[in-house]
This record gives sequence, C-alpha cells and structure tokens, in this order.
Amino acid sequence: LEICKNKMSPPSRRRLSSTGDSSAPPSDGSETSSDRGSDGSHAGRGGHSLVDAEEPFWTAVADEAAALQRQCADALQAQNCGELQEYERQQIESFFSGLGTEIFVASSLANLYSTTQTSSGGCGEWSLRFTGVPVLLHDAGICRSRSEPRVQLILAERGTCFTLWRDIVDHLSDYKDAGQAFHTMCLGSDHRVLVGLSFDSADAAKETWSHVERLVSEPENIRLNAPGRKKKKKNKQNSATSGSRKQLQHLELPRRPASKSQISIPCQFQHVTSVTAADRDRYFTLQAMVGPSDGQASR
Repeated sequence: LEICKNKMSPPSRRRLSSTGDSSAPPSDGSETSSDRGSDGSHAGRGGHSLVDAEEPFWTAVADEAAALQRQCADALQAQNCGELQEYERQQIESFFSGLGTEIFVASSLANLYSTTQTSSGGCGEWSLRFTGVPVLLHDAGICRSRSEPRVQLILAERGTCFTLWRDIVDHLSDYKDAGQAFHTMCLGSDHRVLVGLSFDSADAAKETWSHVERLVSEPENIRLNAPGRKKKKKNKQNSATSGSRKQLQHLELPRRPASKSQISIPCQFQHVTSVTAADRDRYFTLQAMVGPSDGQASR
C-alpha cells in the first residue's frame, strides 16, 4: 500500500452531467449601427434616446438590471466551480438527520474514483464513478433505525440529496489525505479496491479530513471498530406472572385508531426539497429509480 501511495497521483478531473443543468445561453451583444447613435448610446425611431441620463426612472431601472445581472453571474459562477451554498448544505443535513446522528456536509462537490490495487503494490487506472457531495454520518446507535454505532461516508446527489454511494469508515478503511484535495480509502467489501475523492475545493478537503481524523481518533469511538455483540433478552417470567398477564389481556379493550381531529397539523414544517418527474433528465438517481415516461418509452 505504501508503494501504491508513492506512485499514486490524482486523476484528471472531469464532471459528470448528472448534477443538474446549470448552463445558460450566452447574451447577444451584437447591435447594428442604425440602433446606436454617434455617441454609442441606444437610440429609437426619430433619433430619441431610450435611456436618458436626465431621467431618474430609467437610470434606476438600468442600475437595478445591472445589479441583478451581477448577482446571476455570481450565482452561476459559484455553481460551476462546485462550491455549495449554505441552503444546499442545510438541505442535505435535513435529509440525513436522525436521533443520535452527527452530520457533516462538505462545502463542495467531489468526484468519486475507483481503482484496483495490483499484486505488485501498484494501482491501476482510475475510473470516474459518481459526482456528488461528501457527507459524514456518525451514528451513536440510540435509534431503532440506526441501532449500530458506526461512521459512514456518503456521496449525496446535489439537488435531490439521494445517496449515490456509501461505505463504512473504520480502522480497516485506511482513510488518508493522499494529495492536494484528494482523499483515498479502501472499500469495505473488498480492500483491494481503492476509492478516491477529488474535491473541487481545497478548503472543503481540509475540513473533511480534519472531521474524519477527529472521529477515528476519539477513544470513545473505538467501539465502532470492534465487532458488536447482541444482548440476549433474559426471560424471568414464571408461570404465575404469565398467568396474570393472560388475565389482563382479556380485560384490555381493543385499541381504536385515532381520529383526524386528534392528530395535529405539522408544526414549523418547511419544504426544502422538491423533485418531480420533469427532473428525470437532470439527475442520475431519478434515471436509475424512475422509469421513462410514456412519451420517452414509445420512442
């Protein structure tokens, strides 16, 4: 593995198209000479200027349009570079939140690569698998749905928050900071397979590495690496107790379902994620889980 680390270099970056369509057509800045005056200002019929500096209304409209254009350009640039907005991180956090679960969401996208380690200690060619948001889940094991204490690394899809890939991080994973914004770990099901995460942001890679290092190095998390033992329920009931319980069961009234008037409406509910059938062409998870529509199936 050490030989593989010395020879390993981050693969060339390329982005999958399943993270959403953020492309926009370029603005048409071509103008004819008849539409512009001699001073370069826009002119209408009769030679009158459409935007007059002496008219405060048109000046305010032009300033507002320019400010809106700058905001759209900044938002598009942030999306193209792979950095997540704060509401996107909160969206993913609310998707995976649970009782007794600590969540960390990376601040940028990452490419997930995989390769196979050879018998000589080297590595094969890196293959791009998914593009998503790295998420770390630390389950304390106090919830029925997450009863096993563990640390999971999840790659969530941007926009839907659905899981693209997941694996357990423990002492056998050998999670490492292998290069500039590039992390590696061994696959849990097959340690010969090496998984690489190439982050779009170096700061996001540093934050993720420090979070993984803290979780793995904590003494109370040693039990995450040890095999667990299921506790056997002790049966201390005697014949007298079982007989009394049978008598109580006959006396109990049948339970009736609660009426709608007794159920309260959702309190402080906020809709943070919305996915429809029209988004099928944008997201990989919808293409994998949702079948094609009638129009696409007939083609």
